Amino acid sequence: MSNFTEASSIGSPGCRRCALAPRRGQLRFFDDGPFVDESRFLHDGAVILDEGDELGWPSIETSHCGRVGFWLERTPAVFGTRVGVGPLLVMPDTNILIGIREQLDEVEGALIIHPLWSARETLVDALRDLVQLWWWRDLRFVVGPQHLEDSRKPLSPERMQAREDAVRELEQDFRERGGHQAVVHEEALTDEPCPVHCVPCAGLDQRLEAATHWRWPRDDLDRALVEAAYDAGCHVFLTADKGVLKSHASLFSRGLAVLSPGQLLAALDDSGELDGTRGGNFLLPDLSTLSRLYAGFSD
Repeated sequence: MSNFTEASSIGSPGCRRCALAPRRGQLRFFDDGPFVDESRFLHDGAVILDEGDELGWPSIETSHCGRVGFWLERTPAVFGTRVGVGPLLVMPDTNILIGIREQLDEVEGALIIHPLWSARETLVDALRDLVQLWWWRDLRFVVGPQHLEDSRKPLSPERMQAREDAVRELEQDFRERGGHQAVVHEEALTDEPCPVHCVPCAGLDQRLEAATHWRWPRDDLDRALVEAAYDAGCHVFLTADKGVLKSHASLFSRGLAVLSPGQLLAALDDSGELDGTRGGNFLLPDLSTLSRLYAGFSD
Protein backbone atom coordinates (compact mmCIF):
# COMPACT_ATOMS: atom_id res chain seq x y z
CA MET A 1 0.00 0.00 0.00
CA SER A 2 2.91 2.36 0.65
CA ASN A 3 4.12 1.79 -2.93
CA PHE A 4 0.66 2.63 -4.26
CA THR A 5 0.48 5.82 -2.18
CA GLU A 6 3.82 6.99 -3.48
CA ALA A 7 3.00 6.16 -7.09
CA SER A 8 -0.38 7.84 -7.00
CA SER A 9 1.16 11.13 -5.88
CA ILE A 10 3.54 11.37 -8.84
CA GLY A 11 2.69 12.50 -12.35
CA SER A 12 -0.46 13.76 -13.98
CA PRO A 13 -3.35 13.23 -14.21
CA GLY A 14 -3.17 10.25 -11.86
CA CYS A 15 -6.31 8.87 -10.24
CA ARG A 16 -8.90 11.66 -10.03
CA ARG A 17 -11.14 9.54 -7.81
CA CYS A 18 -8.47 9.62 -5.11
CA ALA A 19 -8.02 13.37 -5.50
CA LEU A 20 -11.72 14.19 -5.73
CA ALA A 21 -13.25 12.97 -2.49
CA PRO A 22 -17.05 12.64 -2.57
CA ARG A 23 -19.26 14.57 -0.21
CA ARG A 24 -19.94 12.99 3.12
CA GLY A 25 -22.72 10.47 2.77
CA GLN A 26 -22.34 10.38 -1.03
CA LEU A 27 -24.14 7.41 -2.53
CA ARG A 28 -22.02 5.22 -4.82
CA PHE A 29 -24.28 3.83 -7.51
CA PHE A 30 -22.14 2.08 -10.08
CA ASP A 31 -20.90 -1.10 -8.51
CA ASP A 32 -19.19 -3.36 -11.06
CA GLY A 33 -15.69 -3.47 -12.47
CA PRO A 34 -14.33 -1.22 -15.18
CA PHE A 35 -13.77 -3.37 -18.25
CA VAL A 36 -16.46 -4.35 -20.76
CA ASP A 37 -14.80 -4.45 -24.20
CA GLU A 38 -12.14 -2.70 -26.26
CA SER A 39 -14.05 0.56 -26.66
CA ARG A 40 -16.27 0.91 -23.58
CA PHE A 41 -16.04 0.24 -19.88
CA LEU A 42 -18.21 0.50 -16.84
CA HIS A 43 -17.60 3.62 -14.85
CA ASP A 44 -18.15 4.41 -11.19
CA GLY A 45 -19.86 7.74 -11.82
CA ALA A 46 -16.95 10.16 -11.23
CA VAL A 47 -16.43 11.28 -14.83
CA ILE A 48 -13.77 13.95 -15.33
CA LEU A 49 -13.48 15.66 -18.72
CA ASP A 50 -10.40 16.93 -20.51
CA GLU A 51 -9.98 20.66 -19.94
CA GLY A 52 -10.04 21.20 -23.71
CA ASP A 53 -13.40 19.51 -24.13
CA GLU A 54 -16.76 21.23 -24.40
CA LEU A 55 -17.42 23.50 -21.46
CA GLY A 56 -20.50 23.21 -19.30
CA TRP A 57 -22.41 19.93 -19.48
CA PRO A 58 -21.33 18.10 -22.64
CA SER A 59 -23.26 15.12 -23.95
CA ILE A 60 -21.76 11.81 -22.85
CA GLU A 61 -23.16 8.46 -23.91
CA THR A 62 -23.66 6.18 -20.94
CA SER A 63 -25.44 3.16 -22.44
CA HIS A 64 -24.71 0.28 -24.79
CA CYS A 65 -27.22 1.70 -27.29
CA GLY A 66 -25.82 5.20 -27.74
CA ARG A 67 -28.06 7.08 -25.32
CA VAL A 68 -26.77 10.26 -23.65
CA GLY A 69 -26.72 10.18 -19.85
CA PHE A 70 -27.45 12.77 -17.17
CA TRP A 71 -25.03 14.94 -15.20
CA LEU A 72 -26.20 14.00 -11.72
CA GLU A 73 -25.03 17.14 -9.91
CA ARG A 74 -26.79 19.27 -12.51
CA THR A 75 -30.24 18.32 -11.17
CA PRO A 76 -30.05 17.95 -7.38
CA ALA A 77 -33.86 18.01 -7.18
CA VAL A 78 -33.75 14.56 -8.78
CA PHE A 79 -30.34 13.08 -7.91
CA GLY A 80 -29.70 14.65 -4.52
CA THR A 81 -25.98 14.84 -3.71
CA ARG A 82 -24.82 12.32 -6.29
CA VAL A 83 -22.13 13.42 -8.75
CA GLY A 84 -20.85 12.22 -12.10
CA VAL A 85 -22.73 11.19 -15.22
CA GLY A 86 -24.92 8.18 -15.77
CA PRO A 87 -28.39 6.82 -16.51
CA LEU A 88 -31.58 7.99 -14.83
CA LEU A 89 -33.05 4.97 -13.03
CA VAL A 90 -36.81 5.23 -12.60
CA MET A 91 -39.34 2.80 -11.17
CA PRO A 92 -42.85 3.70 -12.36
CA ASP A 93 -45.84 2.68 -10.32
CA THR A 94 -48.31 0.34 -11.97
CA ASN A 95 -50.71 3.15 -12.85
CA ILE A 96 -48.00 4.82 -14.93
CA LEU A 97 -47.61 1.62 -16.95
CA ILE A 98 -51.38 1.39 -17.34
CA GLY A 99 -51.52 5.05 -18.37
CA ILE A 100 -48.94 4.56 -21.12
CA ARG A 101 -50.92 1.59 -22.44
CA GLU A 102 -54.26 3.41 -22.34
CA GLN A 103 -52.81 6.54 -23.95
CA LEU A 104 -50.52 4.83 -26.45
CA ASP A 105 -52.08 6.69 -29.38
CA GLU A 106 -51.09 9.95 -27.68
CA VAL A 107 -47.68 9.05 -26.29
CA GLU A 108 -46.39 7.40 -29.48
CA GLY A 109 -46.22 10.90 -30.92
CA ALA A 110 -43.09 11.32 -28.79
CA LEU A 111 -41.13 9.09 -31.16
CA ILE A 112 -39.98 11.81 -33.50
CA ILE A 113 -36.73 12.96 -35.12
CA HIS A 114 -36.17 15.83 -32.67
CA PRO A 115 -37.44 16.26 -29.10
CA LEU A 116 -40.50 18.47 -28.80
CA TRP A 117 -41.35 19.06 -25.14
CA SER A 118 -44.86 20.01 -24.11
CA ALA A 119 -46.14 22.37 -21.40
CA ARG A 120 -47.19 19.23 -19.46
CA GLU A 121 -50.56 20.70 -18.53
CA THR A 122 -52.14 17.24 -18.27
CA LEU A 123 -50.96 13.81 -17.17
CA VAL A 124 -51.20 12.62 -20.77
CA ASP A 125 -48.80 15.39 -21.81
CA ALA A 126 -46.40 14.37 -19.06
CA LEU A 127 -46.58 10.70 -20.08
CA ARG A 128 -45.86 11.68 -23.67
CA ASP A 129 -42.80 13.65 -22.59
CA LEU A 130 -41.74 10.75 -20.37
CA VAL A 131 -41.78 8.38 -23.35
CA GLN A 132 -39.92 11.00 -25.36
CA LEU A 133 -37.26 11.20 -22.64
CA TRP A 134 -36.94 7.42 -22.69
CA TRP A 135 -36.65 7.51 -26.50
CA TRP A 136 -33.92 10.18 -26.58
CA ARG A 137 -31.95 9.87 -23.36
CA ASP A 138 -30.53 7.18 -21.07
CA LEU A 139 -33.66 6.78 -18.99
CA ARG A 140 -33.99 3.20 -17.76
CA PHE A 141 -37.24 1.91 -16.34
CA VAL A 142 -36.82 -0.51 -13.44
CA VAL A 143 -39.71 -2.97 -13.15
CA GLY A 144 -40.26 -6.31 -11.48
CA PRO A 145 -42.67 -8.87 -10.04
CA GLN A 146 -44.20 -6.30 -7.69
CA HIS A 147 -45.93 -4.75 -10.71
CA LEU A 148 -47.62 -8.07 -11.44
CA GLU A 149 -48.88 -8.37 -7.87
CA ASP A 150 -50.09 -4.78 -7.49
CA SER A 151 -53.85 -5.37 -7.49
CA ARG A 152 -56.56 -5.69 -4.86
CA LYS A 153 -58.55 -8.10 -6.99
CA PRO A 154 -57.47 -10.98 -9.20
CA LEU A 155 -56.61 -9.71 -12.65
CA SER A 156 -58.32 -11.04 -15.73
CA PRO A 157 -56.11 -13.11 -18.05
CA GLU A 158 -56.05 -10.20 -20.50
CA ARG A 159 -54.94 -7.64 -17.90
CA MET A 160 -52.33 -9.98 -16.44
CA GLN A 161 -50.96 -10.58 -19.94
CA ALA A 162 -50.80 -6.82 -20.53
CA ARG A 163 -48.77 -6.30 -17.35
CA GLU A 164 -46.49 -9.22 -18.13
CA ASP A 165 -45.84 -7.79 -21.60
CA ALA A 166 -44.91 -4.37 -20.20
CA VAL A 167 -42.65 -5.81 -17.50
CA ARG A 168 -40.93 -8.19 -19.92
CA GLU A 169 -40.17 -5.52 -22.51
CA LEU A 170 -38.99 -2.89 -20.02
CA GLU A 171 -36.76 -5.43 -18.27
CA GLN A 172 -35.19 -6.31 -21.63
CA ASP A 173 -34.71 -2.63 -22.46
CA PHE A 174 -33.09 -2.12 -19.04
CA ARG A 175 -30.60 -4.92 -19.68
CA GLU A 176 -29.83 -3.79 -23.23
CA ARG A 177 -29.01 -0.26 -22.10
CA GLY A 178 -26.61 -1.49 -19.43
CA GLY A 179 -28.59 -2.41 -16.33
CA HIS A 180 -27.50 -0.36 -13.33
CA GLN A 181 -24.19 0.56 -14.94
CA ALA A 182 -23.02 3.68 -16.73
CA VAL A 183 -21.17 2.51 -19.84
CA VAL A 184 -18.89 5.39 -20.84
CA HIS A 185 -16.59 5.73 -23.84
CA GLU A 186 -12.94 5.56 -22.89
CA GLU A 187 -12.10 8.90 -24.53
CA ALA A 188 -14.51 10.73 -22.19
CA LEU A 189 -12.10 10.23 -19.29
CA THR A 190 -8.79 11.86 -18.51
CA ASP A 191 -7.61 10.04 -15.44
CA GLU A 192 -5.95 6.69 -14.99
CA PRO A 193 -7.75 4.85 -12.18
CA CYS A 194 -5.46 3.52 -9.51
CA PRO A 195 -5.47 -0.20 -8.59
CA VAL A 196 -8.04 0.45 -5.87
CA HIS A 197 -10.47 2.11 -8.27
CA CYS A 198 -9.95 -0.46 -11.04
CA VAL A 199 -11.64 -3.17 -8.98
CA PRO A 200 -15.38 -3.46 -8.37
CA CYS A 201 -16.73 -0.97 -5.87
CA ALA A 202 -18.55 -2.20 -2.83
CA GLY A 203 -22.30 -2.41 -3.44
CA LEU A 204 -24.81 -0.27 -1.62
CA ASP A 205 -26.14 -1.75 1.58
CA GLN A 206 -29.78 -0.96 0.88
CA ARG A 207 -31.46 -3.05 3.53
CA LEU A 208 -34.39 -1.13 4.84
CA GLU A 209 -34.09 0.33 8.30
CA ALA A 210 -36.99 -0.12 10.70
CA ALA A 211 -36.76 3.45 11.95
CA THR A 212 -40.12 4.94 12.88
CA HIS A 213 -39.27 8.36 11.39
CA TRP A 214 -39.15 6.97 7.87
CA ARG A 215 -42.31 7.82 5.97
CA TRP A 216 -43.48 5.06 3.68
CA PRO A 217 -46.83 4.94 1.85
CA ARG A 218 -49.57 3.65 4.12
CA ASP A 219 -51.05 1.30 1.55
CA ASP A 220 -49.31 -2.10 1.64
CA LEU A 221 -49.16 -2.49 -2.14
CA ASP A 222 -47.84 1.05 -2.64
CA ARG A 223 -45.25 0.52 0.06
CA ALA A 224 -44.06 -2.73 -1.53
CA LEU A 225 -43.39 -0.89 -4.80
CA VAL A 226 -41.59 2.03 -3.15
CA GLU A 227 -39.48 -0.32 -1.05
CA ALA A 228 -38.60 -2.24 -4.22
CA ALA A 229 -37.51 1.02 -5.87
CA TYR A 230 -35.36 1.89 -2.87
CA ASP A 231 -33.78 -1.57 -2.73
CA ALA A 232 -33.09 -1.50 -6.47
CA GLY A 233 -31.10 1.73 -6.13
CA CYS A 234 -33.48 3.81 -8.25
CA HIS A 235 -33.11 7.56 -8.41
CA VAL A 236 -36.86 8.13 -8.75
CA PHE A 237 -40.11 6.40 -7.88
CA LEU A 238 -42.63 7.75 -10.35
CA THR A 239 -46.29 8.12 -9.39
CA ALA A 240 -49.28 10.40 -9.75
CA ASP A 241 -50.76 9.22 -6.43
CA LYS A 242 -50.89 12.19 -4.04
CA GLY A 243 -50.73 9.94 -1.00
CA VAL A 244 -47.54 8.26 -2.21
CA LEU A 245 -46.01 11.60 -3.19
CA LYS A 246 -46.11 12.61 0.49
CA SER A 247 -43.24 10.16 1.09
CA HIS A 248 -40.84 12.29 -0.97
CA ALA A 249 -39.56 14.55 1.82
CA SER A 250 -38.56 11.60 4.00
CA LEU A 251 -37.14 9.31 1.32
CA PHE A 252 -35.34 11.94 -0.76
CA SER A 253 -32.85 12.57 2.04
CA ARG A 254 -32.05 8.85 1.83
CA GLY A 255 -31.52 8.78 -1.92
CA LEU A 256 -34.94 8.15 -3.48
CA ALA A 257 -37.01 10.94 -5.02
CA VAL A 258 -40.76 10.27 -5.15
CA LEU A 259 -42.06 12.40 -8.01
CA SER A 260 -44.90 12.69 -10.48
CA PRO A 261 -44.04 12.59 -14.20
CA GLY A 262 -44.63 16.33 -14.39
CA GLN A 263 -42.38 17.03 -11.40
CA LEU A 264 -39.56 14.90 -12.79
CA LEU A 265 -39.69 16.55 -16.20
CA ALA A 266 -40.01 20.04 -14.70
CA ALA A 267 -36.89 19.47 -12.57
CA LEU A 268 -34.90 18.28 -15.60
CA ASP A 269 -36.24 21.18 -17.64
CA ASP A 270 -35.32 23.74 -14.97
CA SER A 271 -31.74 22.44 -14.79
CA GLY A 272 -31.32 22.53 -18.57
CA GLU A 273 -31.23 18.76 -19.15
CA LEU A 274 -34.02 19.03 -21.70
CA ASP A 275 -32.35 21.83 -23.67
CA GLY A 276 -31.55 21.08 -27.27
CA THR A 277 -31.52 17.70 -28.87
CA ARG A 278 -28.78 16.02 -26.79
CA GLY A 279 -29.27 12.96 -28.97
CA GLY A 280 -26.86 10.05 -29.12
CA ASN A 281 -25.45 8.10 -32.05
CA PHE A 282 -28.31 5.63 -32.27
CA LEU A 283 -30.13 5.14 -35.56
CA LEU A 284 -33.51 6.71 -36.23
CA PRO A 285 -35.95 5.19 -35.99
CA ASP A 286 -34.60 3.28 -33.02
CA LEU A 287 -36.18 -0.07 -33.76
CA SER A 288 -35.22 -1.54 -30.39
CA THR A 289 -37.04 1.05 -28.30
CA LEU A 290 -39.88 1.16 -30.82
CA SER A 291 -40.36 -2.60 -30.58
CA ARG A 292 -40.26 -2.45 -26.77
CA LEU A 293 -43.01 0.18 -26.73
CA TYR A 294 -45.36 -1.67 -29.05
CA ALA A 295 -44.64 -5.16 -27.75
CA GLY A 296 -45.09 -4.00 -24.16
CA PHE A 297 -48.02 -1.60 -24.40
CA SER A 298 -50.08 -2.11 -27.55
CA ASP A 299 -53.11 -4.38 -27.89
